[in-house]
Amino acid sequence: SRAGAGGGRRPASSLSRTRACEVGATVRVWWPDDAQFYEARIKAWDRERDVHTLLYILDGVEEELDLKKERVELRYKPHKRGAKESWLPIREKKEKKEKKPKKEPKERKPRAPKPPKDPREKGVKRAEVTVEKVGKGRTVPVGANVRVFWPLDDAWYGGKVVGHETKESVNKQGELKVTELHTVLYHDGVQEDLNFDKEKVQAVSAAGDGIPPVDGNPPCRVPIVGGTQPGWILPNASRGAERVAVCGEGGVVVREMSLPDFHDECVVSAAGDAAGDDAESGKVAGNVVKRWRRTLSFDPARCCERLRRRGGCAKAVSIGRWLQNQGAAWGEAVVGRPVKVRPSGWAYGERDYAEAERSVASGREAEVAGSNPAEAARVGEKRKEPEPDEPNEPDADESAVRPSSQPEKDEEAAGGSTGDGKTAIEQADDDGLGPDTSDDDDGLGPDTSDVDADDETEWRAASIVGFNAQTGDHQMLYSDGTREWLPLILRETKAASF
Repeated sequence: SRAGAGGGRRPASSLSRTRACEVGATVRVWWPDDAQFYEARIKAWDRERDVHTLLYILDGVEEELDLKKERVELRYKPHKRGAKESWLPIREKKEKKEKKPKKEPKERKPRAPKPPKDPREKGVKRAEVTVEKVGKGRTVPVGANVRVFWPLDDAWYGGKVVGHETKESVNKQGELKVTELHTVLYHDGVQEDLNFDKEKVQAVSAAGDGIPPVDGNPPCRVPIVGGTQPGWILPNASRGAERVAVCGEGGVVVREMSLPDFHDECVVSAAGDAAGDDAESGKVAGNVVKRWRRTLSFDPARCCERLRRRGGCAKAVSIGRWLQNQGAAWGEAVVGRPVKVRPSGWAYGERDYAEAERSVASGREAEVAGSNPAEAARVGEKRKEPEPDEPNEPDADESAVRPSSQPEKDEEAAGGSTGDGKTAIEQADDDGLGPDTSDDDDGLGPDTSDVDADDETEWRAASIVGFNAQTGDHQMLYSDGTREWLPLILRETKAASF
């Protein structure tokens, strides 16, 4: 009844699940005989039978209907003014769509087997090194690799902890004080006891044993392509003075030139010619970025066997990316180690490169002769490249990279030299950067029975004191105190004697 419908919340019928068909709503019922709709109001709903009582508006007739079995539409009037009302079907009979027959699965064609990868064409493995600061009161175990900071040289030197000792002392108050010392054996052979609480020390750990040795690196030309012109980056060049051997037909070297000139001639000029000779093309050629590390490419087709074994030489990438990856193979793992490198401009001939390749193929390390242009310049097979900034022989007062831990022995060794000749050195060089050969001008030559006789004209003693991850270069600290950033992959190296 109307009274019963007015109090409280009216119960909803089963049709309310799809439409809000509640008591008081206006609907219209389809009469098939008359072929039209008649409007009515829902007066009541019998919950048990789920039957609605309708009151037709046209003639006031009441009728009980099961709306689920009739064609009934509900009037929907939006709340917004001016919106048109609409009629929504209470129960739509959706026609079932015929299911499409399933398509038969297509037979998959067997994939062609991939050709086996050449084991030589592997990616370069980057050195995974963890550097951790050693705090006060911490005991570093024996066998751990450490770096000690030398403030006078402003550099880190690497070594290994080989033992522990305790030192007893009495302070001003008369109390006994026990200090723990770490015995560090540096890579250059110097050994000393250090109190890590008073030193700047870093503990270094490398993951795996895949770090290539930094010494015994033979000379190697790097194949590059500038535009369409092939060439070779020659080794042992200082930063900013890189040289390129330009190749002609058949890969024969026809001339040598500086790397910036090679870049300008083969990349910048070619870009300007391709753009045209009109006024606008001149602007295009002038806006070409002159960065050879980005525009020159590594040529894997002419890569030597040693570089293939090292890895990272299977794809043609920019020479800057290639140098970065090759330097990352050493990374921070070699920082703090002593090494000897050829001086800048050390030249090689075709026979020297062939000999280096044969030594690598046979698994032996052989020193390649070559020549020092500053000492004896040659033409033809050897290039002429004097070095006015570097002396042919070290100065007599040339200092080592690090001060010796035994100054008394150094004074004795210095006092044993005379103007007529030089006595044999019976002890190893404590700085690890090669013996002092400043007085070898007497023509007799040093005694090579116990020490290395190389002087600065053939090998430069240095320590690796830094690494740049963006370029892959390592910083070298030479015995005269000068520093230089260079890619180690382009330098011939050998182990420092001590």
